[in-house]
Amino acid sequence: MSTFSRQSEFWNAEVRERKGLVGDRLNRPKVVWSMGGLQGLKILEAGSGAGYMAMLLAARGAEVYCIEKEPEMLACAVGKPIIRYQEGDICRLPYSDDFFDWVTSVSVLPYVSDSVMVGAFEHMRRVLKPGGRAIVSVTHPDMYRAGSPARASDPCWIRFTNPGTPVSGDRTWTQEYFNDEGQSSVLDVYDHSFEEYLTAAARAGLVLTKIWPATFPEELTSERYGRTFGYPCYLFMEFRKGK
Repeated sequence: MSTFSRQSEFWNAEVRERKGLVGDRLNRPKVVWSMGGLQGLKILEAGSGAGYMAMLLAARGAEVYCIEKEPEMLACAVGKPIIRYQEGDICRLPYSDDFFDWVTSVSVLPYVSDSVMVGAFEHMRRVLKPGGRAIVSVTHPDMYRAGSPARASDPCWIRFTNPGTPVSGDRTWTQEYFNDEGQSSVLDVYDHSFEEYLTAAARAGLVLTKIWPATFPEELTSERYGRTFGYPCYLFMEFRKGK
């Protein structure tokens, strides 16, 4: 599997130099906006990378903790020491029970196997306070399907090719993710369905409270992103901690 650590230069440059990713304009801001007031709340960003999402949360007055397994990403993480970074895995969170008001996980679960996703949801529930909430953002599952802009030969902000099945049995794709300058990061990504996300969360004891898509907006349409306009590109899922 291709990993973020092998392409940390691309992702760290996005955080520091703002070369332009669709996720930075659409995905992460929509997550933060949907969360409402965050002043003084304890929030865990599960799979933080170099901290782009964490900085948005901290700017809203939240007390932000981050877990990230790739040391190359943590080495370039922004916002220290105000933002508390820790190396670790999202399916084995090193935090106390009932500790966080929110857990966010933005563009992380598509890059992990079914078993890791199940463990991640279980630990999200464990570390949330009673009544706490989690919000998860993923690449919209429709982007993997035949007929989507990501599977066509036309320009798109993201492209899926070479479907395969690793030893674990999970279905994977090769993903190429472009910035505005035409540079890209190539990673392996898992083809999780709507049902797999929701079933894993429910089994972990998280109760779905809201689910909604984001479609590619007209204002981001350009020659580079072709006919992506109007197509669902991200899926947002909000949960609360069950009893």
